[in-house]
Amino acid sequence: MGHTWISDAVRRMSKMSSAELADLVTKHPWILTYDNVLNSGTAATVYFNPKGKPLPPSANAELKARRAGNLNNPMTGAELWKLMGDSEKQLRPFNIHTLLDFLLNSAEFDLEKYPFADHQLLMPLERLNGLPTGKDAKWIQRLLGSQLITEWLKQLRLMDSAITKDIGLNRVLFFLGVQLTVSRIRGLFHRRAGDDNSFDRLDYLVPVFGWLHFTMTVANSLHE
Repeated sequence: MGHTWISDAVRRMSKMSSAELADLVTKHPWILTYDNVLNSGTAATVYFNPKGKPLPPSANAELKARRAGNLNNPMTGAELWKLMGDSEKQLRPFNIHTLLDFLLNSAEFDLEKYPFADHQLLMPLERLNGLPTGKDAKWIQRLLGSQLITEWLKQLRLMDSAITKDIGLNRVLFFLGVQLTVSRIRGLFHRRAGDDNSFDRLDYLVPVFGWLHFTMTVANSLHE
């Protein structure tokens, strides 16, 4: 097996993969994940949802209007405190169940001999906005190269002038990552706020904090 043969095979596979990516982008809703954007981090990954429904074009304008409104009328400390209280009411049963599950499944406790093992408090809770599971809920996953937003869009074949205009005016794209990723994307928002159009200003982009490092910190605190 010669080097030329291997290089040609890899090149053909790369072209086929690029064509598949471009096709998937036009057919299914998708999100992109990355750890530590603009810095050394993990590979960018795109997830396509074959069963998902795309957001309507009006979502882009609604996102811009909500951001503009929040800039002029930011959330107060009292409003934030109320949201935390409302969330705590929903999460409290799950927190209690997590503690009970940890205790009841410990080596020192024999749940099978516990006389109240069928008590309502020990029953599994109904999920809050739970994600669907099973083979019909399976997403398609593909890896990208580089560490730049424009390069990712090029690999997805979304950098044509007509497409970038449509993205800036009618689409909403979600990028998921750790807090550093989100922080740097928000920094790009500030730096590019004066650019000429919605695409250059990244008005279409929604960064989502994925809690990865927070979860790792909690795990370390428990096991170290």
